Amino acid sequence: MMSNKEEASKIGNFVLDKSKVALFEAVTEAMGRKPDGTEWALAVSSFLMGASCAAEALIDGLNEFHVARN
Repeated sequence: MMSNKEEASKIGNFVLDKSKVALFEAVTEAMGRKPDGTEWALAVSSFLMGASCAAEALIDGLNEFHVARN
């Protein structure tokens, strides 16, 4: 069984894979130009960190809900 952090990382990577085009468009619009390699890497890692943290909070919340419900 995967830990919450491992599961959250898996979910974060899935969200990133599905969102790369939209993320690139958002970064390009915000910067007014296409990001260079370093800027893009920073945007991707920041997005992945946020998505993984959100997924971990969701998993924790669902686990707490399950415990409280039972």
